[in-house]
Amino acid sequence: MTNNESSSEQGEQSSIEFGLQLQLIASIIGIISQSLSILAILDAIEESKVALKKEKQYQSKFDEQLKNLQLQIDQLTTELATLKSTNQ
Repeated sequence: MTNNESSSEQGEQSSIEFGLQLQLIASIIGIISQSLSILAILDAIEESKVALKKEKQYQSKFDEQLKNLQLQIDQLTTELATLKSTNQ
């Protein structure tokens, strides 16, 4: 009976070890999955930063163009006022 008991205990221990191995593998897969999710989030944040930087550059160029247009309008308004005053 000692051999049967020993064999039974080894079978239970083997089963427990296999269960622990499966848990370990599942945990590792979960960690890898979470790591990939974090990398995807970091990539999305970086893409957002790049897009924001481009938008700021575009806005800056647009503001400069608008400023130049306003200067031209002011100059034309001044010239028009000068022409009107000289024609009167």
